Amino acid sequence: MRRLGALTPRGVTWGLVLADVHGGRVLLRRGDFERPEEWWPGIRRAVTAAQVPPALTALEGGGRLVFGPVWITADEVGAGGGALRWSEVRGIEVLEGSVTVRAAGRRPLRAAAASGIPNFCVLHALAGHLTGPGRLPGPGHLPGTEGHGG
Repeated sequence: MRRLGALTPRGVTWGLVLADVHGGRVLLRRGDFERPEEWWPGIRRAVTAAQVPPALTALEGGGRLVFGPVWITADEVGAGGGALRWSEVRGIEVLEGSVTVRAAGRRPLRAAAASGIPNFCVLHALAGHLTGPGRLPGPGHLPGTEGHGG
């Protein structure tokens, strides 16, 4: 799942690119479907349920997962040449179009544009697991899904 922005006569419009298990892609553009607040949470839950368990297995085996410009291991998260231990992480959020990893007593890590972060909901779920229960605030939203619980 990847967020996509495109310039239109009405300004920037947002969409989500979903990939199925066979690699096929579907573009859901804002405005193409009614009531996204009803269907978006289900898509987010299904993507997270399908992708988090194998991702955790990979991390527990010493793997490094890459979410565009952000990478994670079982011990730390990194972006833009910097890294933070999970014990320091206090939040992962989208600020001013960029993914920001907030830290306790340290300068936050800023990744590239949020549109370059595939599966932000999976990244956030993994971060919640790796920082410990209750340490991260809720997932907020994926850019372009404001008010849709993404």
